[in-house]
Amino acid sequence: MTDGNVSVVELGLTPEDMGIQEDPPYRDVQYGRIYDKLEPHQLVNIAVLGNISLEIDEENLGLERISMANLQKGWEKNRETFTKRLVEHGIDLDPFTVYKYYQIQRKAFQVLGKPIDHAGARNSRLRELGDKIKLSETKGHAMCSEYAILSAYIAQKIGEPAHLLVGTVIGNDKEQWREAHAYVWVDGLNAVFDSVQAQSDTDYPALMMPTSPSPSLQTLESGLDVECNRLGTGFTAYYGLEAGGFGTRLAHRDTIAT
Repeated sequence: MTDGNVSVVELGLTPEDMGIQEDPPYRDVQYGRIYDKLEPHQLVNIAVLGNISLEIDEENLGLERISMANLQKGWEKNRETFTKRLVEHGIDLDPFTVYKYYQIQRKAFQVLGKPIDHAGARNSRLRELGDKIKLSETKGHAMCSEYAILSAYIAQKIGEPAHLLVGTVIGNDKEQWREAHAYVWVDGLNAVFDSVQAQSDTDYPALMMPTSPSPSLQTLESGLDVECNRLGTGFTAYYGLEAGGFGTRLAHRDTIAT
């Protein structure tokens, strides 16, 4: 589109300036939000209510060497030792798949630091930074949202079919409170990757494997939760898209509080 001989690009006009409504980079589903594709400098709204956006400032995240080719080189060097340890821990998932998510999780820890335990301190930090925050600025104050964004972004960068979900998790709370939570869904594996569950960059990847057969992203989109066990541990959590309230919504049983 031009005005005479001057293009709107040269005038610095945005689609919004011209009244054009672009599709948002996410899908609102069941009171949650799904980002199917993340791009450099994309803003990700992590607020359940309102607007607090994190920018994926790739140039400040140290991701220059992240590629499938480099990952495969590391795998060739570590294949035997890594596979042996998986066998020792009774983990029968494809070793290279575990290795990929182990390396994604390690990188998230290196970039963001250990997850902060106190939401109050983290929220204070976010208020200091304003409503548009660079992901790199959250180092040392990161929680689930930051970990999930970076983990999904790296996974997509190496070609993994990963989606960022802003939804809910129900842990070992007896009251089954549906806590707001961000995590990654991995197609193919049909599993959750919840790297913030790890305690250090040497932990095995926090792959949460469904306990029921054949769940998918569509299961979550339909309003149901997915019950998962963490790989190599006995930890169980329930993942969904609608935060707030109590109880789980499972295909094989319904325990929604009334």
